[in-house]
Amino acid sequence: MTNAMTASNDLLTLAEIQVEIDKLPDLMSAKGCVTPSAEFALVSGARARLMLKNRSSEGAQVGSYGMDIFAGDTPREIIESAIAHIAAMPDPETAATQRFVKKMADAVDQARKDGVPDEYTAPVSAHIKVVYENLLPAPADRLADGVTA
Repeated sequence: MTNAMTASNDLLTLAEIQVEIDKLPDLMSAKGCVTPSAEFALVSGARARLMLKNRSSEGAQVGSYGMDIFAGDTPREIIESAIAHIAAMPDPETAATQRFVKKMADAVDQARKDGVPDEYTAPVSAHIKVVYENLLPAPADRLADGVTA
């Protein structure tokens, strides 16, 4: 049964949904997620939803992406949202560099709170800036020359 708001090309059979959901853990693994899984749920009185899960205490994506939930009007819309989310995850090397920079920045912030003189924190801050500018990819909304879109 379809409603007038749902185009017939948006409809997927349960078997088609299963095939698409089964692809998601492999995509997550390629991004460094540990023990990834995907669950599609249909619940009475609620919109369909898809849950992406991974062990967030280890692997390249440690500390992030423990569980993400996507809801939508059609299975295709939900699956496409999940795929876009996975595609936006940093690759394992970039994720490691991001964690490294964050931990260094946190250490500098704590040192400043503790009154450590700038002569000790300034070199670390300069290193963080170099790593950020040279090793991490530019945000999607920033063009190569640094101009924001």
